[in-house]
Amino acid sequence: MVPFAGVAGQAHVCHSTTVKIDLSKGPGSHELSDSTVFNCPDIGSKTIPALAQDGWKMVSVTEQGGPDDDPDVTNLYFELLIQKD
Repeated sequence: MVPFAGVAGQAHVCHSTTVKIDLSKGPGSHELSDSTVFNCPDIGSKTIPALAQDGWKMVSVTEQGGPDDDPDVTNLYFELLIQKD
C-alpha cells in the first residue's frame, strides 16, 4: 500500500462587478471577456487569465441577476467557480 500524501484542494466562488441593465432598452450587453475582473475570497480581484496563470481551474461560470429598485432595471453579474488541486 502506498501512503497518500495529498493536500486538500481549494475552491472559491468569485463574482464580477454588478452592471445595471435597463430592460426597457432591450436585452443589453454584459459580456464575459478576458478583462472581466472577478472578486475572489482570499485571492483578491483578478481576471480569468490571471487566475489561470496562478494555477486556478475554471469549473463553471453563470450569469446571475436580481431586481433593482427600478422595475425596468436588473442587476447582472457573473459568478465563477474556481478550483485548485
